[in-house]
Amino acid sequence: MQKIRSALSIFALGLSACATPAFAAPVEAEIDLFEMHLGNGDEHFTFDSTVTAGSDTDRIVLKASGGSDVGPLIDNIQLEALYARTLDNGMTVMVGMRQDVREGSDLTFASVAVEAGITDWLEAEHFLYLSESGNVIGSAQALASVPLSSSVSIEPRLNVNWSAQDIPDEDTGHGVTDIQAAVRVRKTLMPHVEAYVGAIHERLLGRTRAIALSAGDRGSVNRAIVGLAVRF
Repeated sequence: MQKIRSALSIFALGLSACATPAFAAPVEAEIDLFEMHLGNGDEHFTFDSTVTAGSDTDRIVLKASGGSDVGPLIDNIQLEALYARTLDNGMTVMVGMRQDVREGSDLTFASVAVEAGITDWLEAEHFLYLSESGNVIGSAQALASVPLSSSVSIEPRLNVNWSAQDIPDEDTGHGVTDIQAAVRVRKTLMPHVEAYVGAIHERLLGRTRAIALSAGDRGSVNRAIVGLAVRF
């Protein structure tokens, strides 16, 4: 818990830096996910937040995400600092660093990412990470947002994670390691505040699934989602 407090303090300093006169452009922030996953006899908390400062072309991006594997208390946090450049074709390229703060030893990564808007309602991103141990992993996401009315939208989301090699210390096998398929229905309560409900299916795949099953863990789980989002 002390490590998590220290990590949050460092992230807060980063937020303060974004607010200094060196960043003439407005600062934007959002907590896109702040939610509980309910079901299968346990609870799972997760959050995902982003702060950006700069122009439409060049900006600094700070990300904080994490939650808990079991229970409502935070036991892992990912902090990421990125420089983002939007190209003429609308694609955004990002480079930076990621720090995982967790039980046991922390882990540092170099980050490279690409984001693209495919249509007005569909966007995709892919993050590539090189760890301090020399391991290469990646995470891809496709996110759709379809309005149902002026204040309600439905949001399907698919996450796919992979590893270029076996990572025994992380109980991870090479190949596609897991997927998360979720759908959220969001309702705007007031300007900048949304409430939402939904469902998520999480499934381990390939060698990673075999490792988990051999240890007596579940290979998949279904949960309900209840959450809030705040945008500044």
